[in-house]
Amino acid sequence: MRRLAALALAALAALPAAAQEFAGLDIGRPLFDARALGLPMSQGYVGGYHVQKWARANGVELSVTGVPNGQIVYMESFPGPTTPAIPGEGLRFKVTSMGEAIRMLGGPGFYFTGRGPMATTGGNDVWFHSYSLQDRPNVIVTFAFAAPVSVRGYNPDGTQIPNENALLDSMIVSDYAYQLSIWGGEAVARPGYQQINLNYR
Repeated sequence: MRRLAALALAALAALPAAAQEFAGLDIGRPLFDARALGLPMSQGYVGGYHVQKWARANGVELSVTGVPNGQIVYMESFPGPTTPAIPGEGLRFKVTSMGEAIRMLGGPGFYFTGRGPMATTGGNDVWFHSYSLQDRPNVIVTFAFAAPVSVRGYNPDGTQIPNENALLDSMIVSDYAYQLSIWGGEAVARPGYQQINLNYR
């Protein structure tokens, strides 16, 4: 398998992430900073990490995972079931298609072999495209795109065609080591992979 460390990667211009709201939080910052969001709608512990979730005013939900009394290692932003599409520019939940995002991002990213390039859950096919940040290569941004299983397409040989019309369903920002530990395997770059410079805060 090709390892990311062996790749010569190019940087892209900064891209806005309008629908993804991380409330000023960031990987490596103290988990204590999340207290500024108020009481979470849910919280608990998984594998020794503290996991909290909030519903933001615009209907987007935010999950934050960190080391108790330590640093944030994982954040995920996603629309609630009844959240309408949020207007604006850049990458937007329920609006930006996988094909559009890949063109904006300059390439298809990489995937973790333990998670695979796609999965099927809740009646949807979900594709994962991950990128390291040009200025912080230990921080990984993963975009998930979903489309109903009912609209699958297949090649003549029976292999599934990635649905370029699948819509942005969630965005993950994580510490590389943590994401590798929960998704497993190794990071494998797709052809044309590039690092990105993304303003997600």
